Amino acid sequence: MRRAVHLAGRGAVSAYGNGVEALVEGVLSGRRAVRPRARTTSFTAPTRVAGEFPAGSFPADVREAELSYHAGLRAAREALEEAGIEDAAELGLILATTKAELTGVTDEGDGFGLPARLAARLARGLGLRGSIASISTACASGASALAMAERRIAAGELERVLVVGADALNEFIMAGFGSMHILDPEPCRPFDLARRGISLGDGAGAMLLTAHESESIGFRLAGHGAANDACSVTGCHREGLGVKLAVTRALEHAGVAREEIDLVHLHGTGTKANDFSEAIGLGRVFDGPTPPAFGTKGQTGHTLGAAGVLETLIALGALERGFVPANSGLEEPNVDPRLSLTREPETLARNRAVLKVAGGFGGIQQAVVLTSTRRVKRRRDAAPPQPAAADALRVLGARSSTARRDPAARELATPSARILAIGAVDAHSIAGSGGLDSTWKSLGSPPLGGTKLYRELFGRNDDTFRRLDRQTRAIVLATAATGVDALLGAEEREATALVAETVWGSIEVDFKYTRSLAAEMVHGAIFPYTLQSTCLGDVALRNELRGPTISLSVGPQERGEALREALRLFRSGELRHALVGSVDALASGVPGEEPVLRAVVALVAAPGASPGVRAVADWPGDGADPFAALLRSLRRPFP
Repeated sequence: MRRAVHLAGRGAVSAYGNGVEALVEGVLSGRRAVRPRARTTSFTAPTRVAGEFPAGSFPADVREAELSYHAGLRAAREALEEAGIEDAAELGLILATTKAELTGVTDEGDGFGLPARLAARLARGLGLRGSIASISTACASGASALAMAERRIAAGELERVLVVGADALNEFIMAGFGSMHILDPEPCRPFDLARRGISLGDGAGAMLLTAHESESIGFRLAGHGAANDACSVTGCHREGLGVKLAVTRALEHAGVAREEIDLVHLHGTGTKANDFSEAIGLGRVFDGPTPPAFGTKGQTGHTLGAAGVLETLIALGALERGFVPANSGLEEPNVDPRLSLTREPETLARNRAVLKVAGGFGGIQQAVVLTSTRRVKRRRDAAPPQPAAADALRVLGARSSTARRDPAARELATPSARILAIGAVDAHSIAGSGGLDSTWKSLGSPPLGGTKLYRELFGRNDDTFRRLDRQTRAIVLATAATGVDALLGAEEREATALVAETVWGSIEVDFKYTRSLAAEMVHGAIFPYTLQSTCLGDVALRNELRGPTISLSVGPQERGEALREALRLFRSGELRHALVGSVDALASGVPGEEPVLRAVVALVAAPGASPGVRAVADWPGDGADPFAALLRSLRRPFP
C-alpha cells in the first residue's frame, strides 16, 4: 500500500536573503530580486543582471566555489528547525544540483562538479548517517528529487527524507548560458512578446518530507510524473508533448483530476521556444483555460538545480495564502492563450491543490502535485504510520539506514523484474546480448568509433554522432547494442524510463569547457554537455524514449543505485520498462585516479511486462558493482 507523503519542514536561501518567509513574501509582494550584478561583475556574460545572494549573506572567507554547500546547509537547517528535528542522523538525504561544487575544475579542491561529493559533504555537515542520494537532471533536478523522495517514503523504504536543491552562480555557468545566446541583458520577461531569454540566480531550498501525518505542516506531496521530449537535448517539443505527458502522469499518480488543480507554478524560463512549448503542453492537458498560472524566474532568477525546490516553496506559499502574484515583466502575453497567466495579483477561488512543472536540458520534463491538508483533522483512533516491513526493503534493495542494520534488506534481488537485453562499451570492445561482440581493433576503428561505424553496426545514419563527447558516445552505443528498438514497440518506448548513474559525471567535458573559457573561446555546443543528464537526452531522442529520465550521481561504493531506482519506479506503478545504465569517461585530470571508459545498459522489465521476451541474464546481486556483473553475463550464455 502506498503511504501518504507529508511536508514537515521548509528552508530557503535566495536573492531575497535568508529564509522561506523572505522568499515567499518577496515574490508575493511583486518585488524583483534580479538586480544589477555585484558579486559576478567580473564574469564575462551578456547581461547586466542576476539574482545573486545579497551581499553579506555568507562570511567573507567563503569561497564562491563553495557557496552551493553553505547555502544548501543553511536551507537544510531551517527546514529541520521548522520540523523540530534536533538529530538528523537517521534522515534520508537527496541532493538536487546541476554543477555542485566546481572545486578541482575551476578552483583548488576535490568537488569536481560531482553532486555525490556535495551530497556527502552536506550529510557530514548535518550529522546525517542515513541513506544519501544525488540527482542532476539539469534545471528539473529539484522537482525530480521530490519525486525520488516520495517513492522512497511511499514504498516504506524510509520514514523521512530531506530534499535539498542548491546551485550558485559562477563564471563557468554564466559564460556557458551566454555562449548559447539565451541570456536576457535585462531582467527576464517569461511569456511576454518582448522576451529575450533567461536571467540567472543563486539559490538553495530544502523540504523535509515525512510519512507521519502528525508531523505535517499542512501539505502533502500527492503525486508526480515525468517525461522526455525526445526531440532535442537543448530544445523542446513544439507541441508541448513532454509537458503534457509529465503533467498527465502526475495528475494520475496523485489521483487528482485536472479540475481540482487551483494554481499552476510554471517553469517559465523566458526563452521563446520553452515558453511556447510549456504553454501549449499545459493547454493540451486542461483542454481549455488553465487554472491561474504564474512563474517567478523574473523575480528570483533561474536557480538551476535549486529551482524545483525553491519554486515549489513559492507555490505552496501562494496556495497557503490563497493569493497569486502577477507574472513579473509580463505586459503582452505571446504564448498559447489557454495558459491563464496572471497579469494582476489575484485571490484564489479555492486553495487546495497546486501543480508545479519543471524542465531541463536532455529533454527532461517533471511535474509534481501538492495538496493542502490544513482542513483535514486527524482521526483520534488513527494509527501512526509504521516503519517499512523488511520484505518491502528487500524488494527495493534499499541502502537505507534500516537496510544497513538488516542484512536481508540489503539484497538487490527480485524474482519478478527481468533483464531483457544488455549492451556494453569499454576502451577495448563493444558487445550486446543480441550477439554483437567485437573489439575496436577487429572493427578497424578507434574506441567509440564514428559516424560510419555507427551506421555499419546498427544500420542507421546519424550525422550528429561524430560531434558527441566520449561519455555520450559510450552510452548511445551501449544502448544501441541492447537492440531496444526491436524489443519494444513505439507505444512501449513512449512509457519507458531512462535511468543512469555516473561516478565521474561530465568531468571530461568540464575540463574541455574550462580550457575554452580560459582561452575566451567558449562554444555554445559544448556547454550543455557539462550537465551530466544531457547525454541521456541523446539516448532518449535516438530511441524515442518518453518516460521519466533520471540521472544519478554516485560514489564509487554506491554503484547499482540506478538499478534500485528502476525497481522503485516499477513498485510505484509508474511504468513497466526501463533502460538502466552506468556510464563513465575519465581520461585524466584527477590526481590518483586511473583512466576509465565504460558504459553498461540493461533493458529491464517490470513484473508481467513483455512476457514473450526471454531474459538474457540473472538479476545482479547487490555487490560492489552490479553493472560489472551484467557485463560479465555477456561473456557467458544464459541457461
